[in-house]
Amino acid sequence: MNAPQTIQSFAGVDQAADPGALVRFLDTVSTRYFGRVNARSFEMLRITPGAAVLEAGCGTGRDAVALRTLVGPAGRVVGIDSSQVMVSQAIERASSAGSPVEFHVGDVQRLAFDDGTFDGVRSGTVTSVPGCRVALLGSAFASMMSLVGMP
Repeated sequence: MNAPQTIQSFAGVDQAADPGALVRFLDTVSTRYFGRVNARSFEMLRITPGAAVLEAGCGTGRDAVALRTLVGPAGRVVGIDSSQVMVSQAIERASSAGSPVEFHVGDVQRLAFDDGTFDGVRSGTVTSVPGCRVALLGSAFASMMSLVGMP
């Protein structure tokens, strides 16, 4: 019997017992809970037409495709994720949407881009970076939850 998948499973999506389950989970969470947070993060980037934006930890590419509409035809959006499964999903989805977003498998801690390549960097769904811990505590957590309409 396989061990249950948890949020830590995102550290090894490609080796997970059911990578598709993690893709479906990410889709569900993105759709149900993070729409307003994502919209606010896009506003905070102050993206202008023609801008170059990096989506670090792009997952299935949903947010990168949305960012592409903001940068317009003269802009550039690049998505990077540590998972080949996620990047494959992102490429397929962007292609189906007719959205020219670049996707790469890579490490957000060791980016293969020169300084100044991007006008903005967004990381909306990075859930696991080995050796790092991200925490939302107290009022920061409450603020995030209020943005998505949760008490």
